Amino acid sequence: MENIDRKYRIIAFNPNKENPKIHTEKDSVLFLCDDKFMPAVVKKYVELCEADPNVGVEQIKGAHLLLHRIMKYQQENIGHIKVPDIDAGAEEDYVLKTNE
Repeated sequence: MENIDRKYRIIAFNPNKENPKIHTEKDSVLFLCDDKFMPAVVKKYVELCEADPNVGVEQIKGAHLLLHRIMKYQQENIGHIKVPDIDAGAEEDYVLKTNE
């Protein structure tokens, strides 16, 4: 299976006691909080969660809290907020490789 996220190598651990999981770039993507558009992306995610009757209230509350943490981060780190980019050259070569 090809990497879903090609820009970053990811090792993420969900410490859920009943069902701990490790995720990598094979099944996840990484967006940084200094990405100018992250609040808009998460706002849309919140809207989609709220519109789906199968999404639990815990998930919706968690998504709202995530959005507020991202917005706080951006307010406190205004000088580091940037537009999304892919660097020309080596990064471009592996991120923009044709999908399998």
